[in-house]
Amino acid sequence: ETVVSAKSASVVTMHTLLYFVVIVIGTLLLSFNNFDMETTFTTTVGIFTNTGISLGIPGNSGFYGMYNEFSQIVMTALMIAGRLEMYAVVIFFMKSFWTPNKTSTI
Repeated sequence: ETVVSAKSASVVTMHTLLYFVVIVIGTLLLSFNNFDMETTFTTTVGIFTNTGISLGIPGNSGFYGMYNEFSQIVMTALMIAGRLEMYAVVIFFMKSFWTPNKTSTI
C-alpha cells in the first residue's frame, strides 16, 4: 500500500471540482437558449471535452448553429478551456499572473 500525500489528494480534488464547476457554469450559460436539459448539458460536456458529441437537438450531426451568438462565444470559451486543460485559462484570470514579481532582481 502506498499512502497518498494530502497535497496530492488536494490537487486531484481541486482538478475534479474545477472540471465540474466549468461544466455547471457552461450548462447554466447555455440554458438561456431554452433548449431541453439533455441538449444543453450534453452540448456543454461535448464541447468542453472536445469530442463534439451531444444528445438532443444537435444529435450525431454536431451542428450547433441553432445556438445564438452569445452561446457560441460561450462554447468557444469552453472549447479553449477544455483544450488547454482549464489551468492556462484559470491562470490567465488570476491577479498574481498580471502583477510583476517583486522578488525578481532583473
